[in-house]
Parts: sequence; structure tokens; C-alpha cells
Amino acid sequence: MTGTFTHAWAEPYATRGTKTVKVPLSVLLPQGRDTTLRGQWDKISFPLTILETQRANDIQITLSMTHSGQIDIANLWVSLGQKALATIQLQPNGAPQQVVISLTPELLARFGNILTIAVRHQLPNSLSLSEQRVEAAEAVTELLAEHSFFELSYTPTDAAPTLATAEALMRSGQMYNHAIQLVSLLPDTAPSDLTLAGMLVQGWTLRSGSDSYQYRFYSAERTPTAGNRSQIQLIYGLQDALRQHTNLPDDYLNAINGPYMALHHHQGHWQLILSGRNEQELLDAGRHFANPAQPLPQYSYGLISPQAVAQQPQVSSGSRYPVQLFTQQLHFGDEPLVLPLMMPANFLVNDGETSYVNLVLSHPKVTPGEAAMVLRVNGDYANSMPLRASYWRSKQHYRMNFPMTLLRPGLNNISIELYGPEQSHAMSQTGNIVPFTADIAATSAIQLGSWVNYLTQFEQQLPADQLLFITEKNGRDSQLTVDFAEDSELGDIWQLLSRLTLQAREPMTELLITDNDKQLRPFNLAFHVGTHSHSGTLGTMTTGNTATTTSNDLRQILLALMANSRHAEEEITAAQAQGFFQYPTSASPWSAGLSAEGFATLTTQKNGWRTINFSTANEASLQKEMAIYLSQPVQPTRGIIELTLPSREGDLQLLRAGFIAYPFSLPLLIFSLVLVLALILFRGLEKRA
Repeated sequence: MTGTFTHAWAEPYATRGTKTVKVPLSVLLPQGRDTTLRGQWDKISFPLTILETQRANDIQITLSMTHSGQIDIANLWVSLGQKALATIQLQPNGAPQQVVISLTPELLARFGNILTIAVRHQLPNSLSLSEQRVEAAEAVTELLAEHSFFELSYTPTDAAPTLATAEALMRSGQMYNHAIQLVSLLPDTAPSDLTLAGMLVQGWTLRSGSDSYQYRFYSAERTPTAGNRSQIQLIYGLQDALRQHTNLPDDYLNAINGPYMALHHHQGHWQLILSGRNEQELLDAGRHFANPAQPLPQYSYGLISPQAVAQQPQVSSGSRYPVQLFTQQLHFGDEPLVLPLMMPANFLVNDGETSYVNLVLSHPKVTPGEAAMVLRVNGDYANSMPLRASYWRSKQHYRMNFPMTLLRPGLNNISIELYGPEQSHAMSQTGNIVPFTADIAATSAIQLGSWVNYLTQFEQQLPADQLLFITEKNGRDSQLTVDFAEDSELGDIWQLLSRLTLQAREPMTELLITDNDKQLRPFNLAFHVGTHSHSGTLGTMTTGNTATTTSNDLRQILLALMANSRHAEEEITAAQAQGFFQYPTSASPWSAGLSAEGFATLTTQKNGWRTINFSTANEASLQKEMAIYLSQPVQPTRGIIELTLPSREGDLQLLRAGFIAYPFSLPLLIFSLVLVLALILFRGLEKRA
């Protein structure tokens, strides 16, 4: 059925009723930030967004929190910009508490919309200074995100929203409980039809900072009816199709002379439209939307052009990077120093491999045992160090190590908490007490340990956390194949794509999504629902000469030793797994076996190309098993693996793995080398004689 998108004229401003939107704190938090406030001092800041189309009447903040029982007193401050709003003293028994704060629109107009929650944990005076430092490392206040809300009562206005308003809408979280409808006005035969839908999913995920949205796909022959039309639609198509299927004004349509975006807003319904004169220009518009580093412009419709943006730092094995590459913090103490570190997919490290943070700090002079730092990786304790007492140096150098085994593929948060004697300041927002702080010198750096990258081989089930490799090279080497027996909204595929995109924190603008069953790229995620899977023939890799084959076999043996050495450590705590997947980590139904034979099964073809098959009998089974699949905790490396790309540095790490597995082999190797050198010297002396 071919449909047309119609809208009634906007009702007069005076006749509109008051509306209310309620956004949970979990949607408002910055990317990569959890709801835990740790250490002696910490804080969380997030925006309270009011759109141009909303005239605020009442604003209410509801905060639910609890804290660990080790804390004697916990003081919590809430401020808006530079304006202190509330001071709360949490109960010492650790019982949950709820605080409700009412704001006026005038406060936001005067002090801005950034709300900050700061906490100070105070321990009993009976503890010695050194004991306080140790105990404070486990002092936490937890904001109960699902029971904390930003509630806005507003009246719709006649303001004309722009594309920048749409970006603010995504960041605001006000649409968190609405399905996002992806409406394609391209012909079913268009090769970029599903690829463009995937770009819209990635763009919304990265711009909103959440992978919890539900997406529904509709084609031109099956557009949403008036009864099931969502409040937010992402529509894409060429000029003629938009003219036929929508009621966009002529000035909107006549402006399509290149890569194009538009925002159409009527009675609370939002339509974000992508277009162009041909499919290539439409793809350019899709890539612009998918990349959150490209801001949406301050107009309602028009042509878009890419802007130069800073690339996300890519880390490499054994490299050193300045701390300023990962953070804009110039000091810490009022909150931890946080270094967001993006690790590659499928990396493997040796036992005992370490990284370290070199900090050059300027801080007030302290007596021995009076101040300390605690380093955490993804919230887990990794190391601690006392601050030195020095009366002749203005700067102090500290080196804090942490094991590489604490890192995981995707985003990792390395945080350093600072504990020390508090200062007094009459103008402080936190009363007359201010935290102990340290300034960070530009020479501070982080030195990463070494690792090797691997790919899984042959036929085995592949855990969800190992799919991140398809995001590399902007998805240029990967494709998603959609093979459904019946029409589908493809909600589970978009959910998986959204999850991978958020883990990678960058879009796959070159990813191919197609309903053509032919594999065109080295990595293929194939979804066969109610159809037969056509996986490639399995076989061995093409062999080279004898020397190459022997070296590859040796690498394979050493890589297996390296992977097996990690199996002794593959117990992962519930806190770690929950922090990564944010799902319950009880007994895994998937570990007992999925009901669908071949679900998430990797196959390796003769040419080395890989296919991961997601095969189910029907869409209901796909939905059930995808939910189980995505809820799994981090899985250890299993099965047969191979190096992604052999290198000298990788070979050194493999040799080290061999020496770790067989420690007596090192002295034997040294003895053999000494023996060979001795024989050479002996022969040389014989010839001279």
C-alpha cells in the first residue's frame, strides 16, 4: 500500500494545552558515565534541555540515591551553573533517599541548563589519616537512574524549529519511550535502501548517546498508517518520491539541489528528511547525519556540506600518548581524572602485561600519609599510591601501573581519584569546604602495553562482544545481509547495529546493508529468518611456500598458548559484566545452548572470508534469541583463532607468550645460542691455528 504523509495545520498557540515530558536520568547521563559517585569527592553534570518549540511552565528534578554503609556522613550538593540549589545530608545507614527540586524557567534563563550533582564522603574522625584514605576508596553514592527524573511541564509554541533543534531533541532524551520509524521512499531495487536506514540508526544512536531506542523500518509500499504513526520519523528519498508521498511545501522541495536535510514539525510530530538529486547525494546526506561530529545546521531545510572535525584518537599497541589527548581536564580532585580509552576489537594480551599513567602534578604540600590517589579501570580497583611530601619541588612525578587484562574492547574509562586534606573557602558552592586538588602538567602521558589482534576461525558460535571488529575501517570490510521470508520492520537488526555503534563510539559510514544474499565483503553478518542459510564452503587457507607455512604454524601455536593463558582468569565479576552490557548477569541461558541451530555461528571460507549466521525459524524466535544473545556477559576467547596481520611486534608478543607458558625454554634457548656462538668461535680459532 502506498501512503501519503499528511498533517493538519498547526493549532493556534492560545488554544494549546499544557504537556508534560518525563526523562529518566539514565538517558541524560553523558556517554560512558555511570551513576556511581566514588571517593572523597565526585560530581556528575548533565543538561536540562528545553526546545525552541517549548515554553517551560514548571521544571522538577527527582533524585533517588543510596550510599555505602562505610560512610559516616555524605553531603550532596545540587547546582545549576553557578547557582546552588540544594544541600542534602544523606542518612548514615545507607537507606535509599529521594529528593525533589523544583526549578523556574527564569533560573535556567539566568544560570544556564547544566545541572551538577556533587558529593563529599566524610569518614569517622576516629580513623587515622592513612586508614581514611584506604576506606574512602570504597566510599560510593549511587544515583538510582531508573528512579531519578527530569520532568518538564510546557506549552507548545509557534517557534519554527531548525535541524539544530532536532539534534537537541535527540540529546534531550524526550523521545526515549517512542519508537523511531525509518521510512524509505526509494524503490525496493535501490542498492542503498537498507544502507541508508542503517546510517540513520547509527546517527540517532550516537547523537542521542543511547542504544535503548526501538527502530521500525517501512518501505514506500508499506508506509505507516495514521493509526501507528510515531511522533518521530526519519524519512529519506529522492525529490520526486518526496513530492509524491509527502505534503512538504514547494520551497522545501525546490531546494533539493545536492545532499539535503530538512525538519518538518507539526503538532508534536517530527519528520527529519534526507534527500538529494541521486542516490550518491542521498548517501552523502546519510553520512553527514551518521557522524555526530558533524553538527546539524541552524536552518529548517537546505543543502548540507561536511565540516572538518577532529578524529577520535586511535590507540596502537605499545604506544605513548599525552593525557591531554583524552581529556580537557586541567586539574582534578573535585572529581576524578577520567581518561576515556577506546580499545580495538578482539585484542589479546600476555599475562603480566601492564600499562601505566605518568602524571606530573602540582598540588599543595602534604605530610606523609595525608594524601593519596586511587586508579580504577571501568570502576574496578587497579592501583593506589600516596602523594609525596616535597618542600623544594613545585611539581611531582607519579607513575601508576594497571594490568592490561582489565581493559575490554570498545570504550574503557580509566579514572584516578584524589584524596587529601580539604581546604576552606567562604565563596564555595559546597559551603566553606573545598576539595584537595592537583593541577595536571602538559607532559603527563599514558603508556599502553602491547597486544596482538586476532580473528576467530572455522565454525563456532561467536559471542556478541567479539562482533566489534566489523566497526573497524568505518565498516568498509563488512556487510549485513537481510534474508527474511516475510515483510519485517527489522527491529532486532537495528538493535544489534545500535549496540555495536555505541560500543565503537563512531559510525560505520561505509557499512553495506543489503538483501542480496551474495557476500561482497570479507565479513558478513547474515540474518536468515524463515529461509535457508547459504553459507560459503568451509576449507583451509591457501598455502604458501614451506618457510611461510612453518612460520604461520609456529605463530598459531604461540597464539593458542597466549589465549589459553587467559582462561585461568576468565571469571568475570557481575559488576564488570553489568557495567559493560548493562543487563542481568545471572546464569546464562545462551551458555546452555540457543534453541535456534546455527544462531551467531561463524564460518570461514576457503578465501579467508567470514560469515556469521543468525538463523531462526521466524521473527518471534529471532527477537527472543537476540535478547538472550545481547544479554551475555563478556565471553573469553575460545576456539581456533589467527592473527589479524602478522607483524614484528606481534611476533615478539607471541614469543613472550611461549616463554611465559614454558619458562624453562628461555634458559635453554640462551644456552643453545651460547653453544652455537662457542662452536663458531672454536672453528675460527682452529682455522687460525
